[in-house]
Amino acid sequence: MLVDDEKAIHKLMSVFLAMNEKHAFTLHSARNGMTGVELYGKLAGDGLKPHLVLMDLRMPMMDGVEATKRIIEYDPEANVYLFTAYTRTEVEQDALKAGAKGTLNKAANWHMTVDYIITILESAGQGPERCAFERIRDMQLHCHVNTVSVRDKGVVHNAKIS
Repeated sequence: MLVDDEKAIHKLMSVFLAMNEKHAFTLHSARNGMTGVELYGKLAGDGLKPHLVLMDLRMPMMDGVEATKRIIEYDPEANVYLFTAYTRTEVEQDALKAGAKGTLNKAANWHMTVDYIITILESAGQGPERCAFERIRDMQLHCHVNTVSVRDKGVVHNAKIS
């Protein structure tokens, strides 16, 4: 499950998860923390508890710290990881204290991000771990009116934003 207020991030995550040929993913999306908390509860109540929640920190209506706290209160075993560009900040530390298990940096290479998502999913149930990707400079993100283009190691990936 992805909780992020940026439409382009949802589209990019869908594109990069779909590019992985070894695994099939179902991505549930919420555009703010409040909707994320509600969606997590609904999915869990329907027997479809998300195996992983990627949580942005800065969003309207409810930020990622509060949303993480509420999801963990509802389900102490929830597998919440921060997905943010605000690493090594006080707000990141607050979210980790609220129960997030680690951090994935939005500025990282998206192929590596998907690989790390797979690693998290494969090791679910083991102890919490702290991981943060460092900024990789060979990735450039360009947002246009209705299209997102990602240049990743010389390959351009385009995605329509609906």
